[in-house]
Amino acid sequence: MAKNNRTETWRKYVLSVLSLTVATTLSLGVFTACSDGSDTSDDEDTTVSQADTQLLRNGNFEFYSDKDVEDVIDRHGVVNTPNNWTFSAGSPSSDTASGIINTADWTYFTSSGGYPFSTYTKDDEEVTTFASIEEAAAHWEDDNVSAYDRLKFLDIYEDEIDDLDDDSEEAELFAEYSYSVDFEDVEYLNSDVGAGLALHDDAAQRENGDTSVLMIHNRRTSENVLGTAQYYTSGTTITLEAGTAAKLSVWVRTDALTHYYADSETEVSRRGGAYIGITNTVGGTTLDQMQIKNINTKGEWQEYTVYVRASTFASSTFTVVLGLGRGSSSDRYENVNGYAFFDDVSCEIISAEAYEEAVSSDWNICTVDSLAEEKVFDTDSVTGDTFALDLYAGFDAAGDLLDDVTFALTSEVSGSKTYTSESIHPSLGDSEENVTALMTMAEIAASSNPTLQKIYRNDLEGKYPFGENGNVLMLMSANGAAYTAKTGDISLASGERMLVSFFVKTSEIAEGLTGANATLVDGENRTTLTAFDSNAVDTVDIDDDNQDIYNGWVQCFFFLTNETDEDKTFHIEFSYGPTSIVSADRYDFSDGYAAFTNFETKPLTGTEYSYASTGDRAVKVSLTGRAQNTSSFDDVSATARKDIESRPALPASFTGTLGGSVAVVPDGGVSNVKPENVYAGLLNADYADNYYASEEAWRNILDTSAADGDEWWTNLFGNANQPLVIANGEAASYGFISQDISLSASTAQLVSMRVRLSEGAKAYIYLTDTTTSKSAGSAMSTNLPDVTYWYDDNGNICRIDPSSDEFDRHSDVLFTLNENGLYTRTGDTSAMYYANLYNYDTDDEGNYVTRDGTVAFYVHEGRTYAYYDLETDTYSTEVTCLPTEVSGETITRYDFRNATLPSAVIEVDGTKAAGEWVTVSFYLNAGSEAKTYRLEVWSGSRDGSAPNPEDSYVIFDNYSNDSTSDFASIRDEAVEEIKRANGIAEKDNITDSAIAMYYTFTFYDATSYLRYDATQDEDELGNPYGSYTQSSYEEQLVYLYWDDSEGLATGSPAYTFFLDYSAADVTVEEDDLGEGDEEEDTTETETDNNVWLLISSGVLAVVLVAVIVLVIVRRQLEKRSRRQRIKAESAPVVRPLPPQVKKPAAKKDETSVPEDEYDPYNN
Repeated sequence: MAKNNRTETWRKYVLSVLSLTVATTLSLGVFTACSDGSDTSDDEDTTVSQADTQLLRNGNFEFYSDKDVEDVIDRHGVVNTPNNWTFSAGSPSSDTASGIINTADWTYFTSSGGYPFSTYTKDDEEVTTFASIEEAAAHWEDDNVSAYDRLKFLDIYEDEIDDLDDDSEEAELFAEYSYSVDFEDVEYLNSDVGAGLALHDDAAQRENGDTSVLMIHNRRTSENVLGTAQYYTSGTTITLEAGTAAKLSVWVRTDALTHYYADSETEVSRRGGAYIGITNTVGGTTLDQMQIKNINTKGEWQEYTVYVRASTFASSTFTVVLGLGRGSSSDRYENVNGYAFFDDVSCEIISAEAYEEAVSSDWNICTVDSLAEEKVFDTDSVTGDTFALDLYAGFDAAGDLLDDVTFALTSEVSGSKTYTSESIHPSLGDSEENVTALMTMAEIAASSNPTLQKIYRNDLEGKYPFGENGNVLMLMSANGAAYTAKTGDISLASGERMLVSFFVKTSEIAEGLTGANATLVDGENRTTLTAFDSNAVDTVDIDDDNQDIYNGWVQCFFFLTNETDEDKTFHIEFSYGPTSIVSADRYDFSDGYAAFTNFETKPLTGTEYSYASTGDRAVKVSLTGRAQNTSSFDDVSATARKDIESRPALPASFTGTLGGSVAVVPDGGVSNVKPENVYAGLLNADYADNYYASEEAWRNILDTSAADGDEWWTNLFGNANQPLVIANGEAASYGFISQDISLSASTAQLVSMRVRLSEGAKAYIYLTDTTTSKSAGSAMSTNLPDVTYWYDDNGNICRIDPSSDEFDRHSDVLFTLNENGLYTRTGDTSAMYYANLYNYDTDDEGNYVTRDGTVAFYVHEGRTYAYYDLETDTYSTEVTCLPTEVSGETITRYDFRNATLPSAVIEVDGTKAAGEWVTVSFYLNAGSEAKTYRLEVWSGSRDGSAPNPEDSYVIFDNYSNDSTSDFASIRDEAVEEIKRANGIAEKDNITDSAIAMYYTFTFYDATSYLRYDATQDEDELGNPYGSYTQSSYEEQLVYLYWDDSEGLATGSPAYTFFLDYSAADVTVEEDDLGEGDEEEDTTETETDNNVWLLISSGVLAVVLVAVIVLVIVRRQLEKRSRRQRIKAESAPVVRPLPPQVKKPAAKKDETSVPEDEYDPYNN
């Protein structure tokens, strides 16, 4: 019973302690939660600013820094800087300030507040202000002291205030009242304008609190000048879409306008005043500013209204300028002193139709073609307060554009075959379900085609803003077939310019598919708009109530110019669906439609053409009749810039080299001298006439039947602009070698060009590796180890792939990885050790070394050893190279010892190319190490053994060397094409080693591999690569060669070479074998709230610990007789130490890469 009493007492005690703890913690927590966490030292209320939603920001001038200051005494910004407006001071500058002034405080700023000031003489002048600094400080913030009074005192006592101790109460008080203006400013306001400034709608504006105005105050009364000129520019640029306009209104008032000259002022009667400027652009070109100048309202408010209509064919923008006085430091004719007040600058977007209804022909109007002086309206000579700036240019209907239009499935020629969507899949052919025709909207509405009827009801009915009789070119595909409509030939006279405009509407186009498109065809040139879905294009809106004024139709433009000496013809192709057919598949085609309408044209002046805005749906085209010359091989050497005008000129980045010479075959003994009858260098299309007229020998080799230089150039070079030519007047091999090119680690590059050559000639394009040597080098190749084995994740060598279903870990593990990093034959007790020695280099002493020169195994007297003791000069633990066969069965995964590895060389055969341009591309992907290489282009073989014949030529053009992020995706696309062409299943590898080569990285076979030897790990750090698992690496392509000489994939012959160093050049990161006990040093910032939370947490923790201790003590007392001391045994913590570092063998001096005396770049 006693025991039960003690237990009950104990329980009550514990419960009481816990209850007290919980209550204390909750109280502190509630206290903390109730705290708002804010600093309560500042009790001043904060006013939230109203958002500026005006189209022309801060047009009402109610947004400035002092706007939110509630108490007038704290408004020190008498004249404030306006938000969203930029001020431009005059030259000479004004003596007074300009900016926003709040007329509600006008009296407070410009008049005395009624304090009984003293009148006395100071500095020989009678003044009325505070009698002393002490009186001023005592009454500085009295209600009957205005800003005017304070500014006056600060002006009169400026010197005395400057002499005050900076720490004195008076100095600190006066310093707090730093106004944005001087007393001179407010004194002029009082004397020139008066005790108040009425607003243009005074009662309503004051009721609404819209009492601020923009003031420009010009005051310059020195240097014998007339005044000055200053202005503000709106920070808002208004953009007008075609088919829209804007209505702009400005309220203006001027006061006390004077001209000042020779110490006297006269009232302005003319050539002086405020002005409104409209700075406008068309197509990004800034036009002459429209101005309404010399506004003089003589103390009255007057509203001016300006209408601006957008350009028909280019983006139009404008900003607003508000100023007083015109001129500069050198032209002061219209400078002026005085005031201009501006208020409620408002802008609204209206439709072009609303513009036409509002604007009268007798208004003050200027147009896009008006001269600069015609855009300036002087109120001294014009009447009225409404003006218009018309940037619009009318169109002419172009119905004849479609007179000879034809319709057909979209086609593409590749090789000798023409492809359409039906070639991709039989279901994508022409069908009666489809509609391709020129129709009126009435004919579309009456059509019996159910699909077209549905399109009419959903997309066209009531949504055609171009009149019921307008022609619609309809391309409607119910089965997904791609269609093109082609116009007849259209002429443009020499020296003329033209704009072609049309509107397009499409069905909704799924992402990744092709909607509507248009292509202007000029001879060989094809200029294409960006294909689009009209539903995804931003609509043209007026306001929230008038959106999408074209009902989903999108306007497109072609701007054409003919700068040739003869008339040119062109035609336009309108399409729905893909236009690149050969490279498309079934899923690139989809049902839908594209409708084209409202075809218009307009002749353009040169000035108008320069205004044209270009983009996805607007392009400029210069008609030439042949493809524009844009491509080039290289720049001309600085020493050969004159040569290129008449003959082949040396390139800047390549050096000419004789095939087989010592520059590329160091032991060949042939001097690097160009044969006399080999002509090599760059030509330029601009000098085609000079070349055509040339009688030099090289010109005879490049002879074709041509009537003039342009035709001769086109026959030989097509659209090449500056190609590299090698013309043989005798049998020879000759080429050009680039300077070194860098390929950074873990990056990819594309090296490409195109080649055209005569029949019987051959061209060779090399990438030669100069990473480790500046000598002639050999072609870049794979960096694969000679021999690679199958490994499981423990590093053991297996007979077959350990991931295969047939693998048996008991019988298929052939060699076991031991703790010393060496292999033994599984089940063999002879202690014979093995290692893969095939992939190491050897140093001068015959030791096996890694890629960086570190000794991996020692060789002594023809035997290989794992260890060498320098002190005793002894070798130990003999090692044998792993076999490649066991019991007659090959156990290697890859064995390249006798394989012909691919090299970065592409041969182009002129007979096979048959005069076509052949595209040559090399894709390089670096591994963990950077590479350097050179590009070599050859006419005839590099070693000189197979020269090109006499009268042959090779042309190289459009060379580029660029980084690429698409290496893998482009390579995978090439793999798909190769497999498709060769009938290889998608899941199968390409087995032809001339086309593809695969490899899986293994750390144990890498040329940088150093085994981990646990027996030498005295610090027991552990294997730094212990987390490495072979199964985490997959097989990948290291080389791929795609021969598309038939042009089946791209439409023209192409050879593409992929070389991926990242497959074998892999850096395996070491495991973190450090202490791992680093503690993060954090800095804790405490607040008052955190203190309470810490206190509550601390109290709870202390009490709970106390209760736990009490419970433990009680239990221990009860079990004293049975207590046993228990000692917990903890496993010792073993921390791995840093890995053993093996010293590399002594290396030769590698401060610079060895140079070859015959290298063309070492001369």
